[in-house]
Amino acid sequence: MKTKLSFTEIQQAIADLQDDLYSQLKLEANEALLKFPAFLGRGYLRGIRLREGLDLHVQEYVLKTDLFLHAQNFSLETTCASLTFCLSGRFRSTFPSVSSEITMQSRGAAFYTSPYAAGTLEFKAGEHIHFVEITIMPALVLSLIGQELAELPQNLRQAIQSGASEHAIHLCDTSAEMTHILHKIIHCPYHGQIRDVYLEGKVLELIALYFSQFCPFSSPLSVQSSALLKPKEHQEIERLYESREILKENLMTPPTLAELSKRVGLSERQLQKGFQELFGTTVFAVLHHDRMEYARQLLETGQISVGAIADMVGISHRGYFAQAFKRKFGRTPKEYMKQFGKT
Repeated sequence: MKTKLSFTEIQQAIADLQDDLYSQLKLEANEALLKFPAFLGRGYLRGIRLREGLDLHVQEYVLKTDLFLHAQNFSLETTCASLTFCLSGRFRSTFPSVSSEITMQSRGAAFYTSPYAAGTLEFKAGEHIHFVEITIMPALVLSLIGQELAELPQNLRQAIQSGASEHAIHLCDTSAEMTHILHKIIHCPYHGQIRDVYLEGKVLELIALYFSQFCPFSSPLSVQSSALLKPKEHQEIERLYESREILKENLMTPPTLAELSKRVGLSERQLQKGFQELFGTTVFAVLHHDRMEYARQLLETGQISVGAIADMVGISHRGYFAQAFKRKFGRTPKEYMKQFGKT
């Protein structure tokens, strides 16, 4: 049964939604983090300013209901290009003013420019949505790949040269090399300025890989690097990342090494060796890192007790949890909560 709301009730509902969203918003010097309120679902939106004209956005969430975001046709004060990679789930964007549409799903990528915001974004309930978006000013694109501009498709070349004042879309698949870098971004082990330097390097690497598909012989290294990994090795890398995702999704009760090995189709030796080569550490150390990172995110909400968080990340001994967290972040869990005004 549908309920008809008065205009005043609708205004109040919007105000309540804004208050709830704002309470979940964390702002820092070059970063914004928005955690979804419970009534929408679970997940987060994170934006990081890497340098002037270059931003990184990571979004991961599961919605409780279908979501449709409508934007009216209005000009943007500052136009930019967007390079988006979908790691999980799918969504659809429509641009009726130019009769254009983007449908993205896992392992898809899209580069697009638009001088105005208009259209609809559609997200389905219950789907694990996870994507990485790079927004970049056209002037920065020109400074990075200006000499290769002639190799680009005409619509992309014109859109970039015009300062993104024209609408252009290019869809492609995410290569194994791109996937490798995307996971490096998502699982960045650093903090502070070191993190920002690391992420900027990876983002620039992604941009280079995307544009290299139009000019594959622009560098002799590109010819050599394409032969470095054989198809079988690509599959093994993907299974190693799958292993990490399985660990991340089962922090409370993680599988044993034997169980993990069986699930992804790699031997225990391949897992151990692969984790050392790909992540620079052991399977257990990766699990420990992800536990601490998730605990940090939960502590920042201030809505869950330290003991409950320890249970949620699979550490039953409170003293060990406090010691491990302090070794990782330099503060005990309670001290960490206090810096966000939580007790």
